[in-house]
Amino acid sequence: MSEDAPDAGGRPDSFKTAVSVLIALTALTGALLSWKAARINSTAGTGDADAIQAALHRAYTEMTVSAEAVHQRSAFQKYRLHLLLSRLAKNQAQSDPGAPGSLFDDWQREVMKAVVRRDALDQDYLEREGEEERFVEDRYREAFRAEAVGRKATDPGPFIRRAEAARSRVRAVVSLNMLLAAALFFFTLSLKTAKPGRRVWAAAGLAIFSAALGLGLWRLLG
Repeated sequence: MSEDAPDAGGRPDSFKTAVSVLIALTALTGALLSWKAARINSTAGTGDADAIQAALHRAYTEMTVSAEAVHQRSAFQKYRLHLLLSRLAKNQAQSDPGAPGSLFDDWQREVMKAVVRRDALDQDYLEREGEEERFVEDRYREAFRAEAVGRKATDPGPFIRRAEAARSRVRAVVSLNMLLAAALFFFTLSLKTAKPGRRVWAAAGLAIFSAALGLGLWRLLG
């Protein structure tokens, strides 16, 4: 009677049954790990896409911040110009009692232009220095940039790190599936080997399967 055949009582070989169950569990574990890897890989793809979006938004934000800052600076310079012209016209009109009325008109006109220009400015970023005002461009840029960041992420770093971590887990799954393939090989070899060698191959397969299962649970679920 073959060593793999049923015993005298007609009962099937318990060793072959156990190894067959282990082969099924190993295959099922490999399938589950592959499914988990696919989901993790999807996370990596999402992280890459989010990183690109963040980088694009940061570039757009910097362009917008620069454009708005240039616009505010230009408006402030025009305000200062009209303010200066109004002072010159005022000084000329007041220093010369016989000055033509057009000087007073110029004075009033430049004053109105200065008022209009100042009203168009974001006055939260105007600071007084003695008798004059100045536009604090650095603070304006920082505030505008902070507002943009509050609306949408502009730092791709966290998304890149998340994608890299996901890819690292995928590589770990590939390594685990290689271990499971080795376990399957030893289980299959044990079914083709006579006593007592078959138990050695089965034990090797079980050890590899247990190690792969433990590492998988620790790596993917931990």
